[in-house]
Amino acid sequence: MWQGGVFAMQIGTRSGLELRQTRRLAMTGDLRRAIGFLRLDNAELGAELAMVARRNPALVLAVASDPTATRARGPAHSRQGVGIGGGTAQAEAMPAAGSSGLEAHAAGQVALILHDPEPRRIGLMLAEALEPSGWLGMPLGDIARRIGCDVAKVETVLVRLQNGVEPAGLFARNLAECLRIQAADRGMLDAPMEALLCHLDLLARGRLAALAELCGVSEADVAALAGRLRRLDPKPGAAFGAGPAPVRPPDVIVTAAEGGGWHVDMNDATTPRVSVQAPGDATPDTAAEREAALAEAQRLCRAVARRNATVLAVVSAAVALQDGFLRHGAAAIRPLTRAAVAERAGVHETTVCRVAAGLLVSAPLGTYPLRDFFGASLAATGDGAPVAAGAVRHRIAALIREESGVRPLSDAALSARLHEEGIVVARRTVAKYRESLGLASASVRRARARLKTAAARVGQRVNPSR
Repeated sequence: MWQGGVFAMQIGTRSGLELRQTRRLAMTGDLRRAIGFLRLDNAELGAELAMVARRNPALVLAVASDPTATRARGPAHSRQGVGIGGGTAQAEAMPAAGSSGLEAHAAGQVALILHDPEPRRIGLMLAEALEPSGWLGMPLGDIARRIGCDVAKVETVLVRLQNGVEPAGLFARNLAECLRIQAADRGMLDAPMEALLCHLDLLARGRLAALAELCGVSEADVAALAGRLRRLDPKPGAAFGAGPAPVRPPDVIVTAAEGGGWHVDMNDATTPRVSVQAPGDATPDTAAEREAALAEAQRLCRAVARRNATVLAVVSAAVALQDGFLRHGAAAIRPLTRAAVAERAGVHETTVCRVAAGLLVSAPLGTYPLRDFFGASLAATGDGAPVAAGAVRHRIAALIREESGVRPLSDAALSARLHEEGIVVARRTVAKYRESLGLASASVRRARARLKTAAARVGQRVNPSR
């Protein structure tokens, strides 16, 4: 057996002596460190290397002049990335991430509310998980696993953000929580209002008598409470526009390459650059300590180079397999597993999982987490090709946007419409996807449309000249 660079003999006791020769990869310190670097985005990697550089004089860390910008390597730092589909063109400069948008606003709020490093890191992850509605679009357990901490810590940070963020209602997990936060912020959260928020389904169906009994007030008071709720904003994130800026600059830049393919390169503005310099004899360290520092710096440089090469290989494979997604958006995303990307990139599937954990990729149509490139497949009718879950979510959102407000599509109707288009998806799956998009049920959408129509009629009676 291969152990530490030598072959070992295995002796079997069942049938005499048996000599076998096998290879086993030794998990060296360098390899462990390189694997650990794969989970880090460029900013996190830079922070970890900075900590080492402060105590190791042999490690030189180059800091980007503008860490908030998004740019590729220009002529002064020319280096080609990985060409895909026949392209080897240099990556063109991408525009800097804008200061507007929901995620950028939420990140600014996180910086104001959370001052310690760990809570701030959790807060930024929560901000990244916000849906366009301003609601949290990822379970706390998933966020905790990505960060590597307890769910209780994530929940503590979430409560602090909910209580301090502006506008009130951001970081809510559902409609009732969003309205409850705003009601508390305006001093409206008394016992009847709390009871009403716990039974929004009855309010959507107009069950005022049942609500009056549950809230302990009259039906007129229930109507008054409902009027107060209508003055709140069920989607406080929508005011920031449909194209939120990313919380941080991207780690990898993808641009169109000559020949119709794609060019993938690390973002030079955020990728830490390390080099080695021999510690001078004037340092107070002994010769042995200087030699150890030099060896550690060399190992770190190799680990960073291996990490960057692996990131480029994984992203290049994902880009090549999601060509339609990059050219046409979410509607054209195809089913893609991490195993397929691993096979194309020539790495293990766990390596792809590590790289996709927190990486941001800038592409011509927007900036996406690398995990958005992956998705389960749903069956199609007849001989049709499987459809990606992300494309189905995009189609559900489009169907709801196009529906009649007074006759919204139920989850069953949406399932039937998708089946007519050749997509087999159960009603429960439609409901799950709709909720993940922050879209209300058909009954709630119908009630909102009726309230909007009634309000418009009241406005016309008050001011008929309008």
